[in-house]
Amino acid sequence: MLTAESSSTSRSLLDGLRLQREEDWRRFVTIYSPMLASWCFHKGLRDHDAVEVIQQVYSNVFSHLDDFDHHSPGTTFRGWLYTITENVVTEFYRQQNRQEELTPQAANAIHAPVSVEEDQADRAGLIRRALQLLEAEEELPKGPREAFLAHFFEHKTHAEIAEETGLSVGAVRNRINRAATKLKQILAPEFPHLASKGGS
Repeated sequence: MLTAESSSTSRSLLDGLRLQREEDWRRFVTIYSPMLASWCFHKGLRDHDAVEVIQQVYSNVFSHLDDFDHHSPGTTFRGWLYTITENVVTEFYRQQNRQEELTPQAANAIHAPVSVEEDQADRAGLIRRALQLLEAEEELPKGPREAFLAHFFEHKTHAEIAEETGLSVGAVRNRINRAATKLKQILAPEFPHLASKGGS
């Protein structure tokens, strides 16, 4: 069983944002911006309007970060961000007096919930971008990243990955554990119980 509990000295991305660390705000923008842009486009915004809305979302996150309680049952950072984005988009259209320009379908899209498929794609995108960022910052070698992706996205067992890479099952498990631990530090409020799906 793979666990990803962070030590008392490790800090999550959320901790860094609350401490206003520039490095962590840069990480936040890198990891979450594509998802925010996707939400904006689904709500009918054009490119330049989406940029404006996303900047306002960042401002609201900065101002209200202490309001987010990841200990509340069923609460995710992604869901909290979606609510902020929805509110900013609604206000954007109100200020621009553009509600009358929207088709009924577009108006409904502003408040439409994220589908199961879109939610799964959002989660996968966050993990992939976080892994890429960790590799780019040389905090996570290619081996652990690829082992994690094979296990969680290609649904390969530890034994299958071991056979493909020539490593022992224990070494594969350690690589996945290393990647999961790093991800937990960045995405703790998003995936508080990141763990192996089981199987060797």
